[in-house]
Amino acid sequence: MSDYSTTEIGGATVTALNNRPPLVAPSRITTDAFWGRFTNAELVDYDVAMQHDPAATNAQQKAAARLRIFRREASDAGAVNLSKQRVVNFVQGLEGGVLQAGRAATILGAPITDDEAA
Repeated sequence: MSDYSTTEIGGATVTALNNRPPLVAPSRITTDAFWGRFTNAELVDYDVAMQHDPAATNAQQKAAARLRIFRREASDAGAVNLSKQRVVNFVQGLEGGVLQAGRAATILGAPITDDEAA
């Protein structure tokens, strides 16, 4: 499509810049759709990893707290912006633990369907 359109008006040729906003791929999905991109086994692993264990090290307890905080924030917001850097970093950080290698790219990069869009 051209950036310009040409029209004949009263015998004169008028050329105008098309004023259409660029198409932007949606990046927000509902919280249910976000968690629906995880397999059942991944959700189980996530749930286990976010459990508080008083015998765990401080670092392990903080890691579990980060999982709980993210889940609460996503739930409270009702939607997840898949292009937000914090979300990208979080999901990528799940690889090697809750997620197998490559799953973060699948979860974040799959096209957003109409029923997932927020």
